[in-house]
Amino acid sequence: MKQLLTEIKAPICYMTDKEKISTALQMVEEMLELAKKQDERHKAAAIAKGKAEQSVGESWEVFHLKALTDLLRNG
Repeated sequence: MKQLLTEIKAPICYMTDKEKISTALQMVEEMLELAKKQDERHKAAAIAKGKAEQSVGESWEVFHLKALTDLLRNG
């Protein structure tokens, strides 16, 4: 399992920029996992209610967390 933010030993003020970006990326990836799970639950509920049009695509949160992940990796 991935190292959770609470397991990081060094205070942020002692981290290098590379370590800060790596930590931020890890945090965003954890948020993205949760957002994807919530999005899937929302889609399943929408389909169950007969509102399939609400189950198309990804949520605003998933889209923006993916974009942020890309920025941290490649920016």
